[in-house]
Amino acid sequence: MKNLFNGLGRMMLIVCLIALVFSGCAKTGTFGGGDGKVTISIGNYPSDAQPKLREQMDKLYNEFIAKNPDINVEKDTWYFDLRTYLTKAASGQLPTLYTIYPTELKNIINLGYAYDLSETLDKNGWADMLNKNYEKLYKYDNKIYGIPKRGSLYEMGILCNIDMFKEAGLVDSNGMPIYPSTWDELANTAQKIKEKTGKAGLGMATMNNHGGWHFMNLAWAYGTEFMVKENDTYKAIFASPEGISAMQYIKDLKWKYDVVQSEILANVADCGRMFAVGDVGMVITQPSMIDQFVQKFDLDVSKCAMFRMPAGPKGRYSLTSAEIYIIREDATEQQVDAALKWIEHIGDGPSLTDEVKNALEESYKLKNSENKLVGVRYSPVWNSPEMLEFEREVSQKYATVDVKYFEDYLSGKDVTYSFEPERSVQQLYAVLDSVIQEVLTNKDADVESLMKKAQNDLQLNYLDKEQ
Repeated sequence: MKNLFNGLGRMMLIVCLIALVFSGCAKTGTFGGGDGKVTISIGNYPSDAQPKLREQMDKLYNEFIAKNPDINVEKDTWYFDLRTYLTKAASGQLPTLYTIYPTELKNIINLGYAYDLSETLDKNGWADMLNKNYEKLYKYDNKIYGIPKRGSLYEMGILCNIDMFKEAGLVDSNGMPIYPSTWDELANTAQKIKEKTGKAGLGMATMNNHGGWHFMNLAWAYGTEFMVKENDTYKAIFASPEGISAMQYIKDLKWKYDVVQSEILANVADCGRMFAVGDVGMVITQPSMIDQFVQKFDLDVSKCAMFRMPAGPKGRYSLTSAEIYIIREDATEQQVDAALKWIEHIGDGPSLTDEVKNALEESYKLKNSENKLVGVRYSPVWNSPEMLEFEREVSQKYATVDVKYFEDYLSGKDVTYSFEPERSVQQLYAVLDSVIQEVLTNKDADVESLMKKAQNDLQLNYLDKEQ
């Protein structure tokens, strides 16, 4: 989702590289010990702040070391972070294996920090098993540079509070929530929730680029295109009649329907907090984010239901993405093999050995003990019927929700799943955030003028400079 290589980011990288050239430390990764073993470092390793997850991963770590005595594994709790990535990459301190946002893949490749896995995955058979529906997330220039992390593939939908729907009279004779089919119906549903409960019908993200990120679903449903490629350049085109109409809908949610939260400046976490405590009836999100709401705000998943993105004039659209494993470009073949063994050992590869089965079961068991979302399937990374069936069985065994409340979302009926734009993605989200904030705080805001200014800002300040 993030994009860091523009303007100041490039300047920082240049400064780092110049300094590192003179200090002689531009490539200082760990490659092997004096004992002849292959040494790899694993990013995203759970910290002590996550004791249960750390304990589970330490168990897998110890099993891996015992099974692979020729491999040293260094634990690195660093997660992909925009504030530290450039310096860490330029100084050669990246882990051997870590995850990124797909929107950064091209930039990381062009800077020479990502290993081309194509030949390796062709040889071990993994390339043919990857889910081709998502190859735009992990391929560039017809080469494979990444592997989606199991459970991270997502499609956005609408999460709703079952109790608030009941209080608002928005359930059928069987007690099932009556889901809105269109964006107009969603506004009316949100109105009824506020009228009956006194709470905001819809929690909307508006800052930290999250507002623009969520806006994509609505804008696509109105027929909006965000940018087009003309020869080798990109042109921003979202200030179209379709884009303006979609943003007018956002404005109407505040000034016509009066259904959004009073805390206008809010990111995804803020929306999750408001939803968890019952201050809003619906939020845009994806299943993987629900676990964060549980962990941070004690969300009760048994009171949740989820439905498909509503339809606009051009149909239903949902943004899809994932976390992507990549390996640092200067890794040796032995390190690459070791990193892939690690991925397989923790259950994120395509094989279903007894060890992988145990790892997956322990993962679901842990999520169950923490009251996280279990029972709702994720989009599969691998084309493996055996893996899918096993995960289905284990997921049902440790389910924390009644899947009937998620069936509408899971059906995906009539939904077009769309990927994020190719260029200046975070900058696009940022300029859209500014428009969203203005239309929600200023009743007299001119939507058309704001959209045209945002489009021009993106073009002049980012797209023209990224060509």
